[in-house]
Amino acid sequence: MMLLTVPLGIGLAIGLIVFLITVLLGRGKQSKKIVYVPSIIAISSSLGLFAYGFVVARGFEGAAYLFLSITIIISATFILFYSKRKLQK
Repeated sequence: MMLLTVPLGIGLAIGLIVFLITVLLGRGKQSKKIVYVPSIIAISSSLGLFAYGFVVARGFEGAAYLFLSITIIISATFILFYSKRKLQK
């Protein structure tokens, strides 16, 4: 049970942090493209976690890394589409 709940909880917490950073960057007067940066960083780092869990760690520890990375990828993808919709309005 902890193999699922802990990585999913940590992944959702990271997704919430990325969302808050995206909202804060969207309120500023900077370039509008900077809003995409937190999501892109989260997606690229979670792809690195996915590769580490699949190639290096393996086993149950690798499965925990895979659950964590998949949760971050899903949340960062939703945040990326959210920020694109917000910029179009």
